[in-house]
Amino acid sequence: MTEKLSFSLKLRERLSGRNLSLNSFSKLPTNILDLLKSGRLKPLLVYQRNIYPVQISILDNHTFCLNKEGLPSLQPFEVFLLVVPQGDVRYIFQARLSKEEGQNYLVNILDSRSEPRLSIPKPIPTFLSFIPPAYVNKLLQNEHYYLLRETNFATEVDFISKKEIYIYDLVLDEKSMLDEEFKKHVQRVFLTGILKDLSRSGACVTTKGRINIAEDTLIFYLRFEVPTKERLMKFALFSLLRNVTYQEDNTNLHFNFLTSLKPEAWGLIEKELKATYQAQG
Repeated sequence: MTEKLSFSLKLRERLSGRNLSLNSFSKLPTNILDLLKSGRLKPLLVYQRNIYPVQISILDNHTFCLNKEGLPSLQPFEVFLLVVPQGDVRYIFQARLSKEEGQNYLVNILDSRSEPRLSIPKPIPTFLSFIPPAYVNKLLQNEHYYLLRETNFATEVDFISKKEIYIYDLVLDEKSMLDEEFKKHVQRVFLTGILKDLSRSGACVTTKGRINIAEDTLIFYLRFEVPTKERLMKFALFSLLRNVTYQEDNTNLHFNFLTSLKPEAWGLIEKELKATYQAQG
């Protein structure tokens, strides 16, 4: 099964600065955070397709207090969006109501990678190839280059019948041939690490040591193979680096796939991983 997408359109969609999903107030530009804390910049609450201007008090990087005035009745654990507009950029937080406190709601910010993540206890080597900005710009400027996602199964029967399944991202040039420059870049390994978790929309890879990565280092090509009881599952996917965190002497690299895995495909992969590793979401 193949999925053919305009690389230029998909990159523009993912790299667009108009909507930026964040998982912490600390990720906001300092001047915008100061305006928000002072009350001079009022965010918007988006709930059941309605938009409400709100007043918030930031308690910490992941928690805020929301005044009930002018809002509909919200129930504990309901999820909604908090939008901080600034110029032509909208900073978006996915949030969940924790509890009511008098005339206020106490709200927690959720991770923007909202799909369940599977942590795999077995160390899975992961190879990261850096895609240079010059090549990314070439893809952005040429609408005739295509992202081809090739999968060797389409149904559960296909999946079960194979001892090896794969999901590969490839780049096709104007002649619908595999792009030679793409092959050159993905053959070079920039970093190696261990797969920490996996979801339908992304992955986290941990590496030894503290690694500082330049802000324009955004696009990577991730390759990893996960053995299960029944088969080998192989992945090679374009990914956007969305965040870098540190844990003791390790660096965690948080990625979003350029395009999420199909729900049907992910359902089969998730079931297989849980059966083999008792992987926890």
